[in-house]
Amino acid sequence: MSNRACYRVLRLVVLATLIGLCGATPPAWSGIQVSPVRIVFTPRDRIVTVTLGNDGAREVTVQAETLRWSQGPNGADVLEPTDEVVASPPLLKLAPGARKVIRLARLRRHLPEQELSYRLLVHELPSADAPAEKALNLRFTFTFSVPIFVAPRAPMRDVRCQPAPDFASVTCRNEGNTFARVRRLSLFQGEAELATSSPAAYLLPGTAKVLPIKAQAPGARGPARLLIELEDGTTQAHDAALP
Repeated sequence: MSNRACYRVLRLVVLATLIGLCGATPPAWSGIQVSPVRIVFTPRDRIVTVTLGNDGAREVTVQAETLRWSQGPNGADVLEPTDEVVASPPLLKLAPGARKVIRLARLRRHLPEQELSYRLLVHELPSADAPAEKALNLRFTFTFSVPIFVAPRAPMRDVRCQPAPDFASVTCRNEGNTFARVRRLSLFQGEAELATSSPAAYLLPGTAKVLPIKAQAPGARGPARLLIELEDGTTQAHDAALP
């Protein structure tokens, strides 16, 4: 494989990894900061603002684009082009220490009955004065993915979770019309926590996702209790019996 081909493959791996961190705060060592890390259009909002910052030591050029966000089978994220929400300006330069604002405009006028979801992708573009590729001289750029939600007319959150028979995973389905996020899964036997997971997984309306639970300690046959904590502060409890 040529050096140029290797560079492209590694860059795609980095981009895919960062886009997969849905809603996560961008890594500080990248130099670029995005705020807020979740964007919500209320029923009154037509335009919202996002602040981009450069905490690095060099000027960077960034590109902003919006994509329609849905979830397919097994909760897999699907991103598609859209003109329903647009970013302006789509391209800007950030000097070291600079802060600039981009505006997101919602072009659909009617209020949805079911929440609409999008993603704002902020791409760091390669610098024009980057060193020529000699040998294997790699320089990574980054893409940050920020969730965008257009709130429905009458929000209703309804999440139903069901543990697998072996308690190695939990399937959660969002029956409401607005997003939900599973913050933590915990399996207890008495006071002992046998398994836990912190998936921070988004569930868009009408979708389901299988969330694994990581075992921490062996359990004994008998009654147990599974707690499912959601981001909105509610907790679902399921009585169980370990085989």
